[in-house]
Amino acid sequence: MNIRPISKCQSNFNEVADLCRQEREPVYITKNGYEDLVLMRAADYSRELARLELYDKLAAAQAQVDAGDTLIDHDALFAELRGRLNAHG
Repeated sequence: MNIRPISKCQSNFNEVADLCRQEREPVYITKNGYEDLVLMRAADYSRELARLELYDKLAAAQAQVDAGDTLIDHDALFAELRGRLNAHG
């Protein structure tokens, strides 16, 4: 885990930013010895947001299964989607 004091960021931001890029890991920024901020590459942040969105969708799907909701068979779902695409194509 990369941890840097905020004073290091203030005096040499490029070095800290390069560390994020090279390591492809976030850098935790501390202020007065306590965690304050996290610095990371935009692409990595977007990937994390996408991962969280996927987890939310999986949790919603699991909740539907647990509630006993009627599920759509995989083959039936794709047949329906193909039919919609063909109808618009």
